[in-house]
Amino acid sequence: FVMLLLVLFYVVTGPASDSSAWFVRGTAASDRILHGQVWRTVTALTLHADTLHVLGNALTGSIFLSAVNRRLGDGRGPLLMLVAGALGNGMNALWYRTGHLSIGASTAVFGAVGILAATQLAVDRGAGPRSWLERAAPVVGGFALLGMLGASPHSDLLAHLFGFFAGILVGIVGGRVRRGGERSSALVQIVCAVATVAIVMGSWSLAQSDELLRHVVAR
Repeated sequence: FVMLLLVLFYVVTGPASDSSAWFVRGTAASDRILHGQVWRTVTALTLHADTLHVLGNALTGSIFLSAVNRRLGDGRGPLLMLVAGALGNGMNALWYRTGHLSIGASTAVFGAVGILAATQLAVDRGAGPRSWLERAAPVVGGFALLGMLGASPHSDLLAHLFGFFAGILVGIVGGRVRRGGERSSALVQIVCAVATVAIVMGSWSLAQSDELLRHVVAR
């Protein structure tokens, strides 16, 4: 459902080649992020260059987000994936400093891969003694997926890499695995789901109001 919303939003924004106002206001421009427009780390996750771009992210995203949701719940999963994607875009901006533009949900998708790797470490830790190779396997597997899915010539490899690292961080800090009925309560899951929607809508509201303010100041 979450990934279907990405496709529907693409119908509204159109492709990047149309140079619509959505891309002007929402693209993750490194210099603007570092000068206070932090909401772009979120809005950029909802923008896609073309139909193939959005469909690819919707397909891979649905696979990895479903896996995260089975482990963390249908509310906490999307929230942590969104946070990981935004952190990944923020790290990317810090790396490039200026002159770099990025769009697409793939940073959050690789955030989900990082979350799965980090939470798998917790699962293995609770399953008894493990060799160092067995403990490292989830992270190595994550890097393998990064290489297979995120290293095409036209992709933003560093954004994917930072998304993966952010996912590991988020998975360690906020994604403590709970088994079966011990997962977060239904109320917590609902609150997390509402927070996810609020962060996305709030980020776009900030993007719109900032653009409006710029027009007023220009006049």
